[in-house]
Amino acid sequence: MTVSTLMIGFFFEGYANVRSLDFTRLLGSGVLHTKFWIVDSRHVYVGSANMDWKSLTEVKELGYLLWNCSCLARELSKIFTAYWRLGAAGARIPSKWPLSLKTTFNFTHPLRMTINDRRAYAFVS
Repeated sequence: MTVSTLMIGFFFEGYANVRSLDFTRLLGSGVLHTKFWIVDSRHVYVGSANMDWKSLTEVKELGYLLWNCSCLARELSKIFTAYWRLGAAGARIPSKWPLSLKTTFNFTHPLRMTINDRRAYAFVS
């Protein structure tokens, strides 16, 4: 059994849950191209690479990886939660999102942090 066969088996055995966003149903059209990972609520990857060998080894893609950045992981997890809810069967975009998904960080008020001993600013949108 190959690793990929084993991993696919995990989906069918209940080790992983998968949802897809249907932007045509939700918005009339559109595709979500960004990909992100949140690992242990503190490591973050955001980029355009598909999660397959060709995209990760042969295609030029752009992404960033942050280690030990729980503040940004918390912000990104709000987007993940929104995507997860919208991926449920029959989900609709709510007229008002729950306060638990609210953020105070945006373009005009970015999250201030230090990365590699340098001041950095970020927001997730």
